[in-house]
Amino acid sequence: MKKEYYTTSLQHILAELERVDLLIHVQIRRARQVHMADSEFQGLCISEQEIDALLAQPIGLPRRASALSPSSRTEVQTAFDQMAADIGKRKAESARQSVTLRLEELARLFHLTPFDVDTLLICLAPELDLRYERLYAYLQDDVTKKRPSVDIVLNLLCPSFEAKLAARERFSSESPLLKHCLLHLFDDPSHQNPPLLSKYLWVDERVVNYLFGSDEIDTRLQTCARLSVPQT
Repeated sequence: MKKEYYTTSLQHILAELERVDLLIHVQIRRARQVHMADSEFQGLCISEQEIDALLAQPIGLPRRASALSPSSRTEVQTAFDQMAADIGKRKAESARQSVTLRLEELARLFHLTPFDVDTLLICLAPELDLRYERLYAYLQDDVTKKRPSVDIVLNLLCPSFEAKLAARERFSSESPLLKHCLLHLFDDPSHQNPPLLSKYLWVDERVVNYLFGSDEIDTRLQTCARLSVPQT
């Protein structure tokens, strides 16, 4: 029988990742429909048909945005809302049971929004399961692109082009995720001066270790500092 609260931080993180998984699965289903319609050598050259499709697609949205998902949007939203409500109840009960949830603590300390937390979870997923690297590569039509790009994060979390534009500020240098170095942006070496959407994200190693239960000092500080725990 499932407890009414999380006894460990990892239980909470895994539950949140199940919620993010639902978003990924929807995008994968839509992407698969697009891929099935593509020619065998799609990606090796740009055909006239692909140019037409690129011109016809909604601005700022992936090609799969117009594809139908096997599950209706209502069903997906209902399942997502139910999962979020269950997580919310269990988080509240965990607080009453004095259980510290590290993801919640991180969000509190750095004033993260729900969008920030979900972004962190999307980037954290490959640290728990390498299959996410394959999923992200599939969504980006490139087996070498194993880390989520800003574009992938926006596509997963934003329901419209307007929402994507509004959410771009969460990746500015003054946003909590980047200002406090919880996440880092990096470029594809083969793509010079890429736009923000083409940049990739990875979670800082110290943040990963903290979320997984480690309180060791950051390796970058070990040569000049030590962690002292008061005995009194």
